[in-house]
Amino acid sequence: MAAVQGTIALTRAQDGFQDFLRSYTVLIDEVPAGKIRRGQTLHLKVPAGTHQMRLTIAWCSSPSMTADIEAGTSTYFVCAPGNQPSATTAVTTGANDYIALWRTPEAAAIPAGTRTDALTRSRLGIAFAFFGGAVTLIGAGIWHLSGAAPGADNLVTGVGLAVTVASMFAFRISRRRHR
Repeated sequence: MAAVQGTIALTRAQDGFQDFLRSYTVLIDEVPAGKIRRGQTLHLKVPAGTHQMRLTIAWCSSPSMTADIEAGTSTYFVCAPGNQPSATTAVTTGANDYIALWRTPEAAAIPAGTRTDALTRSRLGIAFAFFGGAVTLIGAGIWHLSGAAPGADNLVTGVGLAVTVASMFAFRISRRRHR
């Protein structure tokens, strides 16, 4: 008996900050077929024939692609966060190009155990420090305005401001070193 199904092999690229912790929903013929995370490969069995495939996250998506699936074969695709010039463009006029999706002649290789490079890890740490300092600074301002703990609020404000400013300088220095 001949195979009446083929496989769509979809690999999501490992690199980049955008959507680092979020998964994309895979739609085949506008029906959810699975979710794909960073660095993952999905093998989706579909009936032989022509199908429309696109990926979504929140209200953003990839352009729709036609997948001609032959019985008993695999068709390979790769997806990654799109290269939008700004976050505002990405979720407004570029919402339908938010995710990049393309066909490849063979399976995409993502080395097992690939870790985020040192620059990416340091920038993530700096970003968390910046936001932590900023949240502390805002909290101390609210604490000060409410009069809950006079005297201590100045120390907390100073620490929050110092962490925020130090992380801004660290990010700036890391950008200069890696240009």
